[in-house]
Amino acid sequence: MENLKIATCQFEVSSNINSNYQNIKKYIVEAGNAQADVIHFSECALSGYLGHHNPKLTIEKLDSKHLESIIEEICHLAKKYSIWIILGVSHVTAKDTKNSLYIINDQGNIKGRYDKINLYDKETTHFSKGNDLVTVDIKNIKCGFMICYDSCFPKLYEEYSNLGVKIIFHSFYNADNAGGETELDRLIISQQITRAADNRFWIVASNSSKYHSRLASGFIYPDGKIKLLQKNEEGIIYDNIPSKNLGWTY
Repeated sequence: MENLKIATCQFEVSSNINSNYQNIKKYIVEAGNAQADVIHFSECALSGYLGHHNPKLTIEKLDSKHLESIIEEICHLAKKYSIWIILGVSHVTAKDTKNSLYIINDQGNIKGRYDKINLYDKETTHFSKGNDLVTVDIKNIKCGFMICYDSCFPKLYEEYSNLGVKIIFHSFYNADNAGGETELDRLIISQQITRAADNRFWIVASNSSKYHSRLASGFIYPDGKIKLLQKNEEGIIYDNIPSKNLGWTY
């Protein structure tokens, strides 16, 4: 079975595009030097998460032209380091704004864009929903893409499984929770383990590390194993997946 060396990471996503970019660049360079095939970032990792942060980030405060120029720089980095990049960003057009993942290939080209299908609560104030699943073959391995609240809809995972997906890149922004740990922390990781086991694929998770972060970035296997960073701490983690070295699966 072919596999990919994947890096996923976490840092404190903010409303400052330049600050976010410096973190993103740092991890692209590190992953590129480690010969990773792919690096994965959290929900809205570049743009900041509309409706959040202090002061609150709104579409009126988001410099979309500057955002576009930074995306071009990230595409150049993808080509320079021969690495695929899964980038969380607000996709802004004259018509609307989507909560999106850009899939940038190792030649610096945007090969796909996933728009979050299931918007949570007040997200509808800032974003328009997406409608379509997106699959991209990365070195002959079919990959799918999801964002945060999508995890509460098992049908999406089933549909991806039926499309032959082997790896799901799932980006989150479930961080900056002032109340600290709750039962939701356990629910989120339990969901990921169950979705991976039920559909016999690997899930790569990425979240912001800003306290309190309910899910650490890392890897969830179809046999129930997990390999995660520490919550609330910046960092990067690697794995080679899919792997033959699995325990019991369905």
